[in-house]
Amino acid sequence: MTADDSDSFLVANADDICAVGHFAEPLAGPDGATTLYVQAEPPADADLQTANWLPIPTSGTFTVTLRLYAPITDEIPADWPPAPDPGRRSRLTPGRRGRARLRAPHRRTSARRAAPAAARGGVRGRVRGAARADRAQP
Repeated sequence: MTADDSDSFLVANADDICAVGHFAEPLAGPDGATTLYVQAEPPADADLQTANWLPIPTSGTFTVTLRLYAPITDEIPADWPPAPDPGRRSRLTPGRRGRARLRAPHRRTSARRAAPAAARGGVRGRVRGAARADRAQP
């Protein structure tokens, strides 16, 4: 998990912590659950400061990226994705099959999507158009 600033650079901090889970395996609690701290202030436990803490800025815009490479579905809790902090505006929404996805604003025009496949030169549109042209008209 990493935190990036508004210019897509890693968030700079005095502790020089850029990621959680990359260099050190996050520590699990006594119940087996792993808690990741994404906050400006370090957690009280010194061990958690190096393994489970991702420092973020106290103000400004930033994004948090959690990368899951081929996760084992049995280990993902049923209440995933985590609930957003009610004090912050979040664009994290549940995706298909319980996967989290980040809604990004559309930067392209939707005119291309609205045009029929034949107008875009799609193979499917040409095949259907050719099939219709070969049909006998009543």
